[in-house]
Amino acid sequence: MKSFVTFAFVGAATIVVVFLLFMNESDQAELAERIHRYEAQADSLKKAVRQIDSNIHQKDSILLAYLTSLDKTLEELNKESAKNKEALRLNFAKQDSVRAAYCREMKSLQQHPEECQ
Repeated sequence: MKSFVTFAFVGAATIVVVFLLFMNESDQAELAERIHRYEAQADSLKKAVRQIDSNIHQKDSILLAYLTSLDKTLEELNKESAKNKEALRLNFAKQDSVRAAYCREMKSLQQHPEECQ
């Protein structure tokens, strides 16, 4: 098996060497033209990839700035919400104390309104 692989490798190498030895100038020119065309295509693809990367980076920057702005806005809303909850809690406590004082006064006047039941 090992000798078969070696034989196949030597055979392929021999074919490549013979092909390269017997190539004429038109074949070499054609190969040079192909190589040049492939290099031009590779350069074009490289330029397109750079442009795509640039566009993606710009959009990423915009999205990052937008998300940062949203985070700040949410933090501010959370702070305002906490303040509003505290204000509501204080207002309900004041309302309860006012109602309790009202009911005490009504009881002292021997009145029994619905709110005090």
